[in-house]
Amino acid sequence: MGKTLLALVLLGGLGASFSTAAVHFFRAWQAGRRLKRCGAQSTAVCTHLQIHDNSVSLHFTYEVDGVEYHGTSSPISRTAVVPGTEISVLYDPLFPSNSDAAECMGQDSRAILFIALLLGPVGLALDLVAAAILISLTLG
Repeated sequence: MGKTLLALVLLGGLGASFSTAAVHFFRAWQAGRRLKRCGAQSTAVCTHLQIHDNSVSLHFTYEVDGVEYHGTSSPISRTAVVPGTEISVLYDPLFPSNSDAAECMGQDSRAILFIALLLGPVGLALDLVAAAILISLTLG
């Protein structure tokens, strides 16, 4: 019984993790769509680059109504930008701290949505299987 309970907890935890990741990816996709639709454009200065395994993120500063903001772009496969370069950014006029580099907009948005739509049902299925096994063990 102890091993079965541990397996159910792990299965349920894995399902919850998948579902949480799906929500994160879906929100990122929604934020990107909102910036594309109604984002305001500004000029920013690239402060540094963050190199990942297969991509790079731009870190930048920009100003809105006299307030300085710091932003990080969505990961992109490659860029010609170097620190100190002026770049174009889109920011949310209602929440100016929500921004992205203009060159990153539109890249991989379908992939982000696909990941969200894949992880959500998988997480739900894992949780339902764990719940069904737990109910069957409890009842009989």
